Amino acid sequence: MLQLKPIKGFNNIGLIYKNGNKFYANNATAIVVFRKNYSCQNVTKENSTIYFAVIIGKKTAKKAVVRNRIKRLLRESLRILTKQYHEKINCIEQIILYYNAAPTHQKLIKLKDIMPAIENILMQAFIYYNDNSTQNFNSSDKSI
Repeated sequence: MLQLKPIKGFNNIGLIYKNGNKFYANNATAIVVFRKNYSCQNVTKENSTIYFAVIIGKKTAKKAVVRNRIKRLLRESLRILTKQYHEKINCIEQIILYYNAAPTHQKLIKLKDIMPAIENILMQAFIYYNDNSTQNFNSSDKSI
């Protein structure tokens, strides 16, 4: 079963910044680190964990109530989308989600506002992964 676990530690987040790929959609940004093995369908129990972090800055939303609501909505949208795309999402090992826009009041932002942006980002990541994994398969076949 696929599990979502938060990323702990400043050094781990720094490594994701260094090694990850950035994807953008509307007001959301994601940095994704893909798994090293290129067969996502054969992910074992030990690899069935996706580590995630959710970030929203004080410059984006001044009030902590609004920042916390956006963080909760980002986590919930990621949880729902991992269940919806459970076969495709196995290729992601770590993900950091940003949200770059915020309303003035917490009730002005809903899950339906955030979910399409996160889904769009995940689709971009899946396409990127499929394109690069086929290139790596082709280049490894030529070297044999």
